[in-house]
Amino acid sequence: MAFLDFLDHSYEQVNLEKIEEKLSYELCRLKPDGIVVAASFGVVVVGHYLSTHNQECHQLILIDGFETLPTNDELNQLVDQLPTNQYATLQDYYNSMLEENEQQDMKLLEILNHNLSFYQERYHTKLSNENMISYLRCYLNYSVKNTLTKIRPQVNQLIVYSSIALPIAHEKITPDNHLLMLTNPKILTNQIANL
Repeated sequence: MAFLDFLDHSYEQVNLEKIEEKLSYELCRLKPDGIVVAASFGVVVVGHYLSTHNQECHQLILIDGFETLPTNDELNQLVDQLPTNQYATLQDYYNSMLEENEQQDMKLLEILNHNLSFYQERYHTKLSNENMISYLRCYLNYSVKNTLTKIRPQVNQLIVYSSIALPIAHEKITPDNHLLMLTNPKILTNQIANL
């Protein structure tokens, strides 16, 4: 089992070559009947890789992340609008990320806590704004939605969960289920068990 994440410590340098190198390595290690599960930005990374490489994938589960990524100009504008990624208290972080009623959901709080490190007497997100922009710059204006039909023949069994309409068959989820693997794991574990 391999797990790729996209945080500050994930890559020495955040660039397309390094990301694809790591993904290629993990895909080559995968057993022939292995299952690849990608969510959110991981959908972008896997989708782009499959659309630009002659790589077959036995079983692929994609969970949201199908919106078109920003252009360079849009990213440049976004940089000035990004919220801080440092917080004095956990409550400050929760207030910036969740509605008041969502703050009662212990699963959501646990997920958010996983995204934090504490140093220099402050909470910091494990993905800095600078690196988030760097990751997005690797895939400027890319849309997995527009390449799903192209990558479909490379995948023996494709299962897609999406909160937006797609040009291929998919399971409709709500934006609240975006973190499906964490918020409603039974759906995913049942799907994997049936593969």
